[in-house]
Amino acid sequence: MKKSGFTLIELLVVIVIIGILAALISTNLYGGRQRATDSQKKSNLNQLKIALHSYYANYHKYPADRNGRYLDGCGATGDTACTTGSSFTAGGVEYLSWVPSGDFTYKQCDGGDSFRIKATMSNVSDPDIAESQLKCPVGSCGVNYSTSEYVLCGE
Repeated sequence: MKKSGFTLIELLVVIVIIGILAALISTNLYGGRQRATDSQKKSNLNQLKIALHSYYANYHKYPADRNGRYLDGCGATGDTACTTGSSFTAGGVEYLSWVPSGDFTYKQCDGGDSFRIKATMSNVSDPDIAESQLKCPVGSCGVNYSTSEYVLCGE
């Protein structure tokens, strides 16, 4: 008499294979989410960098920083703190319609002739991190970087 169906070993093998596949897929999905978040951060910081260059063209200096954290480049004379989510507007000129969320650090350097912006990335293996730090050397402007920080500087 022949029985039909699966043996216990066959079922266990299938369950283990499904478990391995599920673990691989969930890891890749999580990594994809990190890369997407980091890509958005880098895009926001690059837009802020462009706005800072426009500000420099008008004021011949980059905005001051407030405790190494916030831009002091808004208001009628361009020396009032810009708040997160508000527009980066100085002297009636809008440089950026919003200031990115506070997960970045801004520092004015060289008496207003340069700046550093840095933000911590989730994906520490992103090659853009090392490349950005080479363009903006460690220690210059009194700013140090960790291995997970993406950096932009005024050229």
